[in-house]
Amino acid sequence: MPTDTERLDAIEQALHRSGAASVAHSKTHGSDAHLSGQTVDYAADAGSTDAYAITLTPAIIAYATGQEFRFKANTANTTGATLAVNGLAAIAILKQNDTVLATGDIEASQIVTVVYDGTNFQMTS
Repeated sequence: MPTDTERLDAIEQALHRSGAASVAHSKTHGSDAHLSGQTVDYAADAGSTDAYAITLTPAIIAYATGQEFRFKANTANTTGATLAVNGLAAIAILKQNDTVLATGDIEASQIVTVVYDGTNFQMTS
């Protein structure tokens, strides 16, 4: 029986093959959604421990309050962590509004959801 991670990977691959991921992604980057900061984007993390990094296509050019991002962490965190999107500044990921992440708050292969609050990313997953 496949693990949850294997199932998620299979779904991600199927979406990319079918083009559905591109359609869903392009809808979140429409002018109204993107300007209002109400985007939801997903990418696999390519960063290192505690310094998560994702690359979106099309790329964002700035962070906007309310932007939501999802990423699949390739490593577990060992202390406070940051996320950089498309080479923009690395922003701290907090939980419960103002608390630095503790060791293991993000697990390897976890799908993590964060929302930019204008200063930090708030982890909502």
